[in-house]
Amino acid sequence: DQAVLAAYMPLGVEPGKAYDPEKVAKIDGKQVREIAQKIQGDWLRDITNQEIYDSVAPVIFQPKGETSLDALVATSITGPIGIPQEEAVYPQLVTTDGAPLNAQHDYVIRMSKDEMPPAKAFWSLTLYDLAEGFFIPNDRKKYSVGENGGMKLDEDGGIEIHIAAEKPEGVPEENWLPIERKDLDLGSQVRLYVPDLEKLTTWTPPKAEKVTAPQAGTAPETKQPDEASAVALDAKQIENLVRRSYQYVAMYNVNNKCADDQVKEWNKTLGKTELLDHTVQVIARPNNDTLYIASMLDLRKEPVILDMPAFDSKYVSLLVSGYDHYVTIPLASRLGDFQKPTKILFYTARTEGYNSEAVEGIDKVFEGTCDFLQATVRVM
Repeated sequence: DQAVLAAYMPLGVEPGKAYDPEKVAKIDGKQVREIAQKIQGDWLRDITNQEIYDSVAPVIFQPKGETSLDALVATSITGPIGIPQEEAVYPQLVTTDGAPLNAQHDYVIRMSKDEMPPAKAFWSLTLYDLAEGFFIPNDRKKYSVGENGGMKLDEDGGIEIHIAAEKPEGVPEENWLPIERKDLDLGSQVRLYVPDLEKLTTWTPPKAEKVTAPQAGTAPETKQPDEASAVALDAKQIENLVRRSYQYVAMYNVNNKCADDQVKEWNKTLGKTELLDHTVQVIARPNNDTLYIASMLDLRKEPVILDMPAFDSKYVSLLVSGYDHYVTIPLASRLGDFQKPTKILFYTARTEGYNSEAVEGIDKVFEGTCDFLQATVRVM
């Protein structure tokens, strides 16, 4: 937190002081955008490197003090809302030739029975638009292969998953992820829910093999940045500012979009009764595996109590995060939770009229790090 405040001090953001626009440094908007785009591009490339992914995987989606700046930046870019490795891991799918996935080609991903993901609950493979992180629109609303999205194993217990513009002959519908033939970089996310962390150390994620030659396509339009303003901060200062801002910008956008567009207001809950599709663009890289029950909490004036029902499901977890992007999992089915209804009280150190005292009938008390929190239940 002190490093964030230090980065923002030249911009006139200091605790306890009034903001004076006449005394703050000017920023070169063009340079900020270029640096932000470079950081984004570097992470979208580097996260497909297994060694780099393994270095951040243990500390992504963790509470304050248990994560790192690299992990916060990486997840803010590749998908801001996720759960720690005890609940799920997110191996990246790469190609056999090392080139990025692109919709000008078709691909096949093969796994034998012995190569299947070591998940104690279930696993999935989901396809996205790499730059935006949204599902690939298609009439079948088929975005993932897995237990919820649909899959069909072969007679030996293995699977072939096809990413293709047209369904290849003999391939089960369940194992086909449709794309539109054009010049579009794709991202594919493997998810293992309640992974076997011991077996994971020796498991190798599958790779996508290209099966078609390049096809003609239209390159995406590149937007021109705004004209530059006066330079005040140097490139190193701007890069530090951008890196330390990513987590807040990502979560501000996610939480406010969810509160305004989905739940419609704060201190309300919205339970989805269907899996998400490509029309939902609140967040990059959503899953197509679980139902979401989202509560947007404003804890400034008073604590908020959520009544959690019991669930008879293979997988359930409660994720709590705020604008700072720190993640906590207060309840999870793998820990034996959700077998009976649970009342959980949320507050922060700044919540008015509440001093963390015990409240009759409350099963669990959760202290948040932000006044505005997202509490999201995932249900398989």
